[in-house]
Amino acid sequence: MTNEAEEQTTTHIAAVTVLGTGVLGSQIADQTIYSGFDVVEYDINEEALTAAKKRFARLAATYKEQARGAADGKADAALKRITWQTDLGRAVVAASVGCLVHSRRMDIFVVKKLPLTKRTSPVFRKG
Repeated sequence: MTNEAEEQTTTHIAAVTVLGTGVLGSQIADQTIYSGFDVVEYDINEEALTAAKKRFARLAATYKEQARGAADGKADAALKRITWQTDLGRAVVAASVGCLVHSRRMDIFVVKKLPLTKRTSPVFRKG
């Protein structure tokens, strides 16, 4: 049984959203899905997502050849945990944790669930 302090500091991660499907974003998402978490990969257009899907298929093939257990279905199961999105609001709506990847840095943020009203939106706004 957990105590009250543990309950307050423990966060259940239901889904992770990675904003950006470039080299760094793909690696973060790939390791996350391979570790058993659901991921939503967001990018600005279908062309970027198509390129990312090809990259993930290549990574899965490499894992099957080189990683213990990956050929037994783990790599294929990981690919089923990823969804693709070009709509930012839809990408973050189910996330518990997000990762915004820039060319020079990476920001990790916890997504707080707020009721949607006329004044709020699922799209993040700069403070």
